[in-house]
Amino acid sequence: MKKFLYISGLLLAIVLFSTACTAAPPAPPDERNRVMVVQNLNSAASQSIARYYLSKRKIPVENLLSIRVPDSALNAANESIAYAQYQASIEAPVRDFARARSSRYIVLTKGVPIRVSDVPRPLDTDPNYRQTQSVDSTLAALDYRSASLAIRRPPNNEVQGVVTPNLYWQQRFPFEHANFGGYLVTRLDGYQEAEVRSLIDLGVAPHFLGGGVLIDPSGSNNVSGRPQPIGFLDMSRCTPQSGGSCPANPAYGGLRVEDFNQDQLALAEVLKSFKDLSVLVAPPNTFPTGTRLIAYVSWGSNDPAFNPFNYTGLTFRPGAIAETAVSTSARTFLPTRGGQSLVADLIRQGVTGVKGYSDEPFLDSVASPSVLLPAYLCGINLATAFYSASRFVNWRDIVVGDPLSTLEGNSNEACQVTR
Repeated sequence: MKKFLYISGLLLAIVLFSTACTAAPPAPPDERNRVMVVQNLNSAASQSIARYYLSKRKIPVENLLSIRVPDSALNAANESIAYAQYQASIEAPVRDFARARSSRYIVLTKGVPIRVSDVPRPLDTDPNYRQTQSVDSTLAALDYRSASLAIRRPPNNEVQGVVTPNLYWQQRFPFEHANFGGYLVTRLDGYQEAEVRSLIDLGVAPHFLGGGVLIDPSGSNNVSGRPQPIGFLDMSRCTPQSGGSCPANPAYGGLRVEDFNQDQLALAEVLKSFKDLSVLVAPPNTFPTGTRLIAYVSWGSNDPAFNPFNYTGLTFRPGAIAETAVSTSARTFLPTRGGQSLVADLIRQGVTGVKGYSDEPFLDSVASPSVLLPAYLCGINLATAFYSASRFVNWRDIVVGDPLSTLEGNSNEACQVTR
């Protein structure tokens, strides 16, 4: 089983390639007008899902963009698209459409490829460097204003990938393209079209705080002792008014297994103030299942104690979200056998939102549990919560679910800070 590699040799500063950012305006009263939906005219499933989502969420039909690309709902080969075709058939029309409508959210539908190959990410040491990325995360970095960062593997500092630090990491103001560039991109996908419709139904239905939270650190639950969450950037100095630079956090140094365990236990501490929740931290060297969960965080099949029957036995309340530290958890949305655990299984089992990865993303890319869950449980919508908890864009991340899905009715004192 492939494990995560870890980031080392990180740069000490990130410089924005733009003029000073403007302050984010207040969030509009109806976010539906800021959602654009992308359908693939070569895919019957994509068109059906797009129509269903527009109807259920009451998105204006003028916010629907039609493209023509290979139908990823048909076979695994079509789940990938070459960079040149991606640029012409996906990126260019999406950029123009989103810009014309001041979009905040981009929703891709089943049938739109998940992976783009041979993306050029030139380095000083290798101007011809290319890599595979998710379509979703590449679109999330459109017009982005942050420098790239090379992920290197010791001891020879071999380049493993190139990412873009997410300038919305841990931010608490409304996301706006005008501030840093980028969009909040999510996907409506799953093994079968019927499961995607259920995902949509769960996303648009009213749901409220309550139920169980299952937190499952790896192995013997060893921790690093470093305060969590920790990010690459010093976000106290990265604001819409910061005007050109977001300095790096010199204490970062990359993440290890013990750091993600620590982050999960930090989440458990935060959730003690949520009296409506039943929080279970898995005992060391176990992989329990759970029922009627509102949130789930684990190492999935990377956990030495992984139990596939317990994983596929998980059940969720409407509105539930999940994150698993699994390298290729969104490598496909087609029925398959073998390999690492898949987020598509959790979609089948009733989760409302989940984050996965098209290819090896490294541990630093996994959403921080202690950022993600408090934000979402306090009423921040699904897309905003996942992106504020993620350290990188222009990489391999895939967020699945209705971006506007929101838990309602939480007046918890801890939420006054989160909001």
